Amino acid sequence: MPEPESPVPASGVQRDLPGLAATEALAAAVAGLARPGDVILLEGPFGAGKTAFARAFLRAASADAALEVPSPSFTLVQSYDTRLGPVHHFDLWRLDGPASLTELGWEEARADIVLAEWPERLGALRPPEALEVRLSLLEGEARRAGLSGWPTRIGALAGAGPRAAMLLAAGLGTRMRPLTDTTAKPLLTLGGRTLLDHALDRLGAAGVERVVVNTHWHADAVAAHLAARAEMPRTVLRREEALLDTGGGVLAALDMLGPDPFFVVNGDSFWLDGPTPALDRLSAAWDAADADALLLVHRTFETRAETGPGDFFLDPLGTVRRRREGEILPYIYAGIQLVAPRLLAEAPQGRFSMTLAWDRAIAAGRLRAIVHDGLWFHLSTPLDLAEAEATLSAQRTGDSR
Repeated sequence: MPEPESPVPASGVQRDLPGLAATEALAAAVAGLARPGDVILLEGPFGAGKTAFARAFLRAASADAALEVPSPSFTLVQSYDTRLGPVHHFDLWRLDGPASLTELGWEEARADIVLAEWPERLGALRPPEALEVRLSLLEGEARRAGLSGWPTRIGALAGAGPRAAMLLAAGLGTRMRPLTDTTAKPLLTLGGRTLLDHALDRLGAAGVERVVVNTHWHADAVAAHLAARAEMPRTVLRREEALLDTGGGVLAALDMLGPDPFFVVNGDSFWLDGPTPALDRLSAAWDAADADALLLVHRTFETRAETGPGDFFLDPLGTVRRRREGEILPYIYAGIQLVAPRLLAEAPQGRFSMTLAWDRAIAAGRLRAIVHDGLWFHLSTPLDLAEAEATLSAQRTGDSR
């Protein structure tokens, strides 16, 4: 049975976590804000996800998605070297009492970052300045997190980003043939999960509640896949009898997306987050007074596939400009953006590319971008997909070949 809802202090925030991916995304966001001297206290009943949260925090802090993080239930403490400095993971369930913390090196660990499960055992040693993360059980894999502490930083964890998104899944995927002869490109699998599901998982983890998915090529297969999907977020299917391209597809769905800014994600986009989830970084960087769209871009030289001379140049403020003749530009569009509906206010009806709206925003000085700080895969051909699969497999096995 779900645990009764716990009150959240007035100074705190509450996040609903529809699945494990959302818990991991919240942990990564906490890691992105953590610094030496911080203590993060993980509370909740057995099975609420405390160790899963700690594991995701440590992987984000180490920038290693395959980092082995065993539960310290018997050793009571495990220490890790991360790019944030040392992080000490305490499991205090078997602790005899606060006096036993001395033997575990609690005071020495306090100079670094500390994660502590079952902080009820701390007694008077509970740090008043700690970030408290209280995890409650809901139905199935869903959880609720109540967070308090960190008064100058907790606002970044409120999850107040967009609640709607557009996932572009209508394209023909011609360069991915013959794989796309029998299915839609977003239904191709990578790491044992479809590209469509990877994107929806990340949107759900970012707090998105409703995703409009446009379809055309093998639309029935996409519809059947979405109908069988039980995880959040809720999806709304929009069939395109004639292809509208990226801009036309978004424009046709504006009435389903609402008046507020929303994410637009290419259905074949696949990325691994850095210390802070990319969608959360876009939300945090959004300034409605300054931009009509905010793009996620990736460093061209870090992309293994053939990408051409790059897409954009950014100035120190993140303002975007296009390539000039003879230039090789440092950034390529990563297939993810945050858009205000006004970006498409003067767009034509029918088929057109989103680049038309971008060029108008560039001319008005209202297109911005941030640089992705994790891995991104350009998936244009079957070879690109195979190389991405090999990279993921190497990460899982530790094979550096």
